Amino acid sequence: MSYKQGVKMNEAQREALEQAYAEEQAKLPPMPERIGFRGGCKVSWYEFRTLADAEIASLWAKLQAEYYSYFGYDYGYFCGGEISETADGTYTVVFP
Repeated sequence: MSYKQGVKMNEAQREALEQAYAEEQAKLPPMPERIGFRGGCKVSWYEFRTLADAEIASLWAKLQAEYYSYFGYDYGYFCGGEISETADGTYTVVFP
């Protein structure tokens, strides 16, 4: 993971952030199974069969992107959680 200079946190703040992240993850539906993967230098694209699966995965990606942003993660010009339809009718989701 390529973290740049992010917010400086003490141990208690980091633990609180990790706990809040875990609590938010627990609220999400289970992460759907991906059918494809493409990796890039700043983000990855996960492929899903249905839009419903992509929408659930998008929630996971947005949460992960927010969490990583506290550490200065650089996404380039991509947005974690963005969904796009492929030519073959599947869907990709941007993950940090």
